[in-house]
Amino acid sequence: MTVFVDSIRRIFPRDKHARRYGQYWCHMFADTEAELHEMAEKVGLKRAYFQNDNVAHYDMTPPKRDQALRLGAVKMSTRVYLQKLIDMREERLQRKILDEIEESQREPEPDHPQTSIHAHRKEPYEKGEFGAILLDRPKR
Repeated sequence: MTVFVDSIRRIFPRDKHARRYGQYWCHMFADTEAELHEMAEKVGLKRAYFQNDNVAHYDMTPPKRDQALRLGAVKMSTRVYLQKLIDMREERLQRKILDEIEESQREPEPDHPQTSIHAHRKEPYEKGEFGAILLDRPKR
């Protein structure tokens, strides 16, 4: 599993807090959210900066990006990462569909376990002259 950072781009942030950090930003993302949060903590990003609108990521300034790279993050273009996300989503969707098919093909389990009417007896059969005869056999 890996943490990635994309290229630095010049943007014009609308948020007043983001504007005070400059116009150059990049993103940090990972294979799992746990890895992403772990790296963010090492780099010094607050959990409140986490964004999960379609893609789980943190926005980063160039100094934080450099720090993440020193800690083992891998450079990746945004385009390559987005393709990777598409592939991961397709794989998850395929897995979900296969799981649903498998679930639909399973025999349903009974709501109540099938128990014999003789389960409470130690010896449900009585030996007769022609073999075993049920004790609760209906009489004619």
